[in-house]
Amino acid sequence: MAVTGSFGSISTSALGSNEMQFGSITFQSVTGDIVMEKTDVIVNVTNENFSSKAGVSKAILEAAGPEIEAEYARLGTILAL
Repeated sequence: MAVTGSFGSISTSALGSNEMQFGSITFQSVTGDIVMEKTDVIVNVTNENFSSKAGVSKAILEAAGPEIEAEYARLGTILAL
């Protein structure tokens, strides 16, 4: 299935997978466990304190390890100044 709009087109190549074209960039969303994905980057929104104690943020931090959690804490402190 393909849908077209001002953003480009959205296509579904497999169950639980969608692709959207933005110029030369292809954005792909996939249903599954985010921390098990083989990808270049994971984008996750957070608040100004970088508080990530629940949901997707918590799962990402647990999988990433203590170094990333320490960096989150450091950035939250800097931004709070």
